Amino acid sequence: MQWGLLRFAELRPEIYVEFEPEVSLSGRLLDDTAPHVALANLGALLSFLGEGSFVEVTEILEQMNVRKEDYYFLPDTHTYNGNDHSHPPSQLMNGPQYGMPFEFAISGFVGNSTLAESSGVDFPDSDNSWTWDDWTEWDAKMTDSEAGTYGTWARLDYQYQYMPQM
Repeated sequence: MQWGLLRFAELRPEIYVEFEPEVSLSGRLLDDTAPHVALANLGALLSFLGEGSFVEVTEILEQMNVRKEDYYFLPDTHTYNGNDHSHPPSQLMNGPQYGMPFEFAISGFVGNSTLAESSGVDFPDSDNSWTWDDWTEWDAKMTDSEAGTYGTWARLDYQYQYMPQM
């Protein structure tokens, strides 16, 4: 975070930024002492959007010639447009926008080849060579609850879940 603040200070010295880590955004929004800019998640946006706590920035981003296609985003995390979260998700930010992504992560699937082989599952050898139905079949083959092995594990948070499969 510090390098980003330093770089921003170089680019825009006329704008003062004070970084306050671990502050309760919810509390600050409720007592009307919220910062002008915050790192927030979908929960904060959905909880306080109806209260008028967030400002739509769609037109500002357009005026600044921000190219939305240059950013990776999670649907409905920085916009609120009621995406249906089907697969594949939308590749562009649509609808009224209340923020921008501040980081990205490259995600993918990691497999236990020993478990797969012992369960009779062959991993695909090229892109686009499997379907969610295939995944469901492999998951069933690799799951043995008595042995404590499971074909699929996903983090229990919005950013890392594979919604269509769950």
